[in-house]
Amino acid sequence: MNHYLDFAKELSLIISKEDIKLDEPMKKHTSFKVGGPADILVTPKNIDELIKVIRSCKESKVPYFIVG
Repeated sequence: MNHYLDFAKELSLIISKEDIKLDEPMKKHTSFKVGGPADILVTPKNIDELIKVIRSCKESKVPYFIVG
C-alpha cells in the first residue's frame, strides 16, 4: 500500500486531492451497490486530467481500470 500512497501524492500534482480517494469502497460508485475497496479511486474532471492520469499510471507501471 505504501507504493500507492507515493503514487497518490504524485497524482495530487495532476488533479485535486479531493478527486483522489484511497481504499474507496466501490459500492458507493456502482449501480448494484457492490464492490470492494479500490486502492486508489481517481475522478478526473476533464479529458486533459484523464490523459495525464493514464500517462502517469503507465509511466509508474500502476495498473488502472476505467469505470463508467
